[in-house]
Amino acid sequence: MEYFIPVVIFLFGTVLGSFLNVIIFRHNSGRGFGGRSGCLTCARNLSWYELVPIFSYLGLRGKCRDCHTPISIVYPIIEFSMGAILLMLVSRFAFFLPLSGAIFTYFIAFYTLIFAIMLVIVGYDIRHKIIPNNLVYPLIFITFIGLFLSNFGSVHFHTATLNAILAGPLVALPLFILWAVSKGAWLGFGDVKLAIAIGFMLGAERGFAALVLSFWTGALIGVFLIIILGRNATKKMYLPFAPFLIFGTILAFFLNVTVTSLLGYF
Repeated sequence: MEYFIPVVIFLFGTVLGSFLNVIIFRHNSGRGFGGRSGCLTCARNLSWYELVPIFSYLGLRGKCRDCHTPISIVYPIIEFSMGAILLMLVSRFAFFLPLSGAIFTYFIAFYTLIFAIMLVIVGYDIRHKIIPNNLVYPLIFITFIGLFLSNFGSVHFHTATLNAILAGPLVALPLFILWAVSKGAWLGFGDVKLAIAIGFMLGAERGFAALVLSFWTGALIGVFLIIILGRNATKKMYLPFAPFLIFGTILAFFLNVTVTSLLGYF
């Protein structure tokens, strides 16, 4: 019984993740977000049992039941990630429940919205190698407004500190320099804008830690792919950076990783 509530929270998160997949695969495609889901190859409408988050992908073995076209691994990754994030958010802010249900609800809703947009950016960047402005600008706005709403002890309008406001541009500055020096060859300007939101959300200490973690994980995955692909790696490999930025953000947020704590390992 003690596992019932966490399981329910996780499953609810996977359902939310399933909706995020709809946004990822239909955003800027000319299709609305209503209507039934279908196979992107044969256009067959999917039955209800093919729409169960994670389990349908596993049951279908990652392929369409009719045309056997491989289903993108992005689907279960986004569903599982949203389920895990929602569960971790509830765990992180559960101590607010005895004090104030309103504060607990605010933090869960606020950070669920932020991470939901981030996961859509991850999926879209993987598919199209670009971060749309109509996703990253709202994310910047929401994280900026959050500076004036809460201080992890209460929820009310207050004056944000100069350090908190400057954290966004400061965290984005290293990526801006890389973008400018490479003229966009090493990363896109969308990554720079995403880093602004990360800085507003995490602050400078954790924001820079998120950058470090994203570069580390990106380098590890890059080396792994080079080993797998061999000499053709540089021809076949183009890694979008947003997934690594957001993965670093998740680690820094939930594990409270800072630059200082990272330096302590050396």
